[in-house]
Amino acid sequence: HYWSCRCVPTLDRFLEREGISYLTQKEYFDGTLLLKLSFKILSYRYFVKLSWGWTMGLLLPFIFTSNYIIGRNIMFVLRRSSSVVVGTAIWFFCTRAFHVIENFTGKCYELQNMTVVPKFEQMNDCRKGGHMWLGFDISGHCFLLSYCALTMVEEIAVMNKLQKMEQKPGKAVDTIIKSLFIALNALLLLWVWMFSCTAVYFHDLPHKILGTAVGFAAWYGTYKVWYKKPFSPGLPPETEDKQE
Repeated sequence: HYWSCRCVPTLDRFLEREGISYLTQKEYFDGTLLLKLSFKILSYRYFVKLSWGWTMGLLLPFIFTSNYIIGRNIMFVLRRSSSVVVGTAIWFFCTRAFHVIENFTGKCYELQNMTVVPKFEQMNDCRKGGHMWLGFDISGHCFLLSYCALTMVEEIAVMNKLQKMEQKPGKAVDTIIKSLFIALNALLLLWVWMFSCTAVYFHDLPHKILGTAVGFAAWYGTYKVWYKKPFSPGLPPETEDKQE
């Protein structure tokens, strides 16, 4: 009990700084805390926080090579690759908006007795002071993971067209495309698993629903609406053929 009592404030500060919702006393002494900590440290610091970078790092070369093999037109490839710029702009705008909303709707609380600390009116100042900020925290994890997964599903569909082509690419290019395709599918499975863990263990239900809804809206607004228009990055070749 001596160790646990001394560590509760420290754990609270760590968890709050990393974005985990406030934990009850019971959760410190069962497997839930260990699971949350393990998942949070590994996924947040190395995967979820960098999920857009991981996704684009694999998706951009896949879009470039696969679309070039199909279209043999560098302007078409550059146009399609601009979808990465659009996605990055959406990611940046949405994550910044979530931060502003949480800052605007929240208050700073003392960790030990959960009393309001009025001298801290900004989220960053509150956390730097070792306190906890509670506001409407739209789940950036649910947004990012859902948006990344849906974007990947749209783009890797081009493999169907590549398989049907009579003129196959060279062996080296074919190996690169297939390797990227396998890596993207593995990453897609990882995002789905992490989304499931986030949905079960982190954030409040309204925060998760809204974060996921924003991810779906971003995907639908681009691939199902805007990308069908002439002045846009355009749809992947396989999807474009189905629309005709």
